[in-house]
Amino acid sequence: RIRGILPEEGFAALYGPPACGKSFLTLDMLAHIASGQHWFGHRVRPSPVAYVAFEGAHGVPQRVMAFQREYWALDQISFIEAPTISLVEPADREALIDVLRQHLLTSGVLCIDTLAASAPGIDENSSEGMGKLISELQAIQYEVGGCILVVHHTGKDRERGLRGWSGLNGALDAAIEVTKAGSGSRSWKLTKAKDGQDGLGSSFDLKPVFLMHDEYGEPITSCVIA
Repeated sequence: RIRGILPEEGFAALYGPPACGKSFLTLDMLAHIASGQHWFGHRVRPSPVAYVAFEGAHGVPQRVMAFQREYWALDQISFIEAPTISLVEPADREALIDVLRQHLLTSGVLCIDTLAASAPGIDENSSEGMGKLISELQAIQYEVGGCILVVHHTGKDRERGLRGWSGLNGALDAAIEVTKAGSGSRSWKLTKAKDGQDGLGSSFDLKPVFLMHDEYGEPITSCVIA
């Protein structure tokens, strides 16, 4: 989907610690995939995009509004709110697959934000819990085609990479780590590329965007990738 970064088919993750900018970077990536525009200089294959917000759905409209105010309309992305479903439940998984098929969101990019929130209550550190969730996501990918991109967190020890069961990284076709240095500088780096060259990456900034005033006259803002 993004040459050298995100595969056309398979299972990928974008991960990082809290407040590193990964939600903004995820939306920015999906916007470029949906429109077919180059992302950080990398060629993009335009594709159907579905973004499923399991966590932090209240912040999505503001991020979308900021992006549209600064760049272009995101009417090519389908936003799906799913705060009460669990992808390890067969009925919930089938319901999501049905929605994707009905709206012709197959053979594209399906973003799951976040991985842990898509299956409330699972033990992220166990092969049984996380292994089952990965298996269910792979089943969804098999049914609808394309690439599944999950948003995930790093653990307390950043050097260990993705939070939870070590087998998660082994299941991925691509992994993108987002970091924020003490100086405030941010960057993303491809830490795993099953069929490519890892180590690719770039720095980026978050640019504040004014949206509106609230009922008390205080400014409401969000950010975009710059």
